[in-house]
Amino acid sequence: MWHLNTIGIGVTLKESRLFKCQSCHRAYRNKRSLSRHIQKECGVPPTLQCSFCSYVGRYNHCITLHMRKKHARELSLSNYC
Repeated sequence: MWHLNTIGIGVTLKESRLFKCQSCHRAYRNKRSLSRHIQKECGVPPTLQCSFCSYVGRYNHCITLHMRKKHARELSLSNYC
């Protein structure tokens, strides 16, 4: 659904308020998030490796969530060893 205040063809007022990365074109709602992305994420390959497969991520919480979703059985078995 289009907002009544459009700026251009197919661009809503809400979309125009997004902050976009010039390198990868990801968009963020606030400038602080874009700054963090540029400093820590953009163009930097993920470095944290899953212990059970080839999945890699940038943040510990991403690896933890991945392992809980994809490797619940392996995690429960590793608690007994």
